[in-house]
Amino acid sequence: MQKLVYYAQAWHLVAFLTPLFEEDIEAWTHGPVIRSLYRRFKDGLRDSIKIDAIDWEEVTFSPETEQY
Repeated sequence: MQKLVYYAQAWHLVAFLTPLFEEDIEAWTHGPVIRSLYRRFKDGLRDSIKIDAIDWEEVTFSPETEQY
């Protein structure tokens, strides 16, 4: 998941010249990590992420991508 979010950030920067999210991406031993995602999902590292586990009220989009 971390690498997918990393690539999403890169693509958004290229396409819209603005970040998809503001949080820093950290370089950890096994790849890029967004600390808030790690904290949120670390207890279920080997399990699927259940749709109920996501608090959609916390999800925000940049003005450029809101329309999609």
